[in-house]
Amino acid sequence: MFGGGIKVCPGASPIAGKGTLCRSQGNSKARMITMMGPMKKGKHIGKKGVSYRCNDCTRLEISDVDKEGNPSDESLLIVQVDGEPILQTPALIEYFPNQILIRGAVVTPWDDGKSDL
Repeated sequence: MFGGGIKVCPGASPIAGKGTLCRSQGNSKARMITMMGPMKKGKHIGKKGVSYRCNDCTRLEISDVDKEGNPSDESLLIVQVDGEPILQTPALIEYFPNQILIRGAVVTPWDDGKSDL
């Protein structure tokens, strides 16, 4: 969740033992603004240009690509993690399970009541 309870990656959990990726591709700023309502509720997944992957993701490499789909360093892209612009391309993000101690309930009010434990 982003601040304010926006469900960017609905179903993602810091205790799930795997990484989760929500990607928006090819959407204009105006289109992204229209998705804020559905995103707040976690209903933006599957809409045009928005995809969701929930699997055993442990490493993610991000780079710009040219017209043929080959990695390129011609333009730099800003990478946001948890809503904060922290990296620029090329970027490497690695997921290490059990690195953050989280205290609290296994199921939280914003969960659908299911747990991956």
